[in-house]
Amino acid sequence: MKARALCLLLLCCSATATADSRSDDPQKERARLVARSLTQEATQSFERRDYGKTQTLLEAAYMLYASEKIQYSLARVYEAQGQRLLAMRSYQQFLRKVPMSDRLPGQTEDATTAINRLQKDLGHLVFSRALLSAVRIDEEPPLPRGTIDAWVEPGTHRLVMQDDIEQLGLGAGETKTVKVSDASAESITTVDVSGQAPVANTSRTGLRAAKWTLGVLGISALAVGGALLGVDGLRRCNNFPTMCNDPLATQWPGVGLLVGGGVMFGISAALFGVDARHR
Repeated sequence: MKARALCLLLLCCSATATADSRSDDPQKERARLVARSLTQEATQSFERRDYGKTQTLLEAAYMLYASEKIQYSLARVYEAQGQRLLAMRSYQQFLRKVPMSDRLPGQTEDATTAINRLQKDLGHLVFSRALLSAVRIDEEPPLPRGTIDAWVEPGTHRLVMQDDIEQLGLGAGETKTVKVSDASAESITTVDVSGQAPVANTSRTGLRAAKWTLGVLGISALAVGGALLGVDGLRRCNNFPTMCNDPLATQWPGVGLLVGGGVMFGISAALFGVDARHR
């Protein structure tokens, strides 16, 4: 079995990024090429039985270029390290999202056999209906909508649902059905809004007030700052030209007002653009 698994992993890694169609997006194409390089390096580390490095390389490749074909290779590496739950989820993801025409010969049979093998060591939760709202198992990320089942490690687990918190225990190879409330099935399309008054768009109102306020303040600050720069150094005389006070030092206040006014006017112009685009 190990020889067959190694053969399939090598084939999968070598074909992961090459079998997918090339993208016209240069950034996506670069990501595909980097992912291909990572999967090739993962093949070499897998041959050396360096499973930890292989896992890191494959996970990085999947983050760069999310080809679901990589999930098959990841499942093999997870299983080789005894990470049964991660292996089960990757096998299922591979079978659910990769079409039959895109799979290599033997992958479907291998993944199905592995699932049958792993389910003897895991607990299985089956929901009474497809999830219409988020359900969290322990501290894991919420299950996506439409989920009908979930695999967990044997032990006690906490399920946090929209209207209930349930704690249950599962043994290895045990399956339990979880009752999902129908309350989350209500759709907003069934709410009668014909008699309701329209809701004012407070965000647009606030945007308009902000753009005008900042614009007026910015222009005022620019005008005052320019005036202060203009009178900088001039003398204020009580009895010209015999009695004059010290020269006015208004350069830096003027510069400060000019800078502040310019910033406010720039923000105001940006808000005008945003409001015009929304309009």
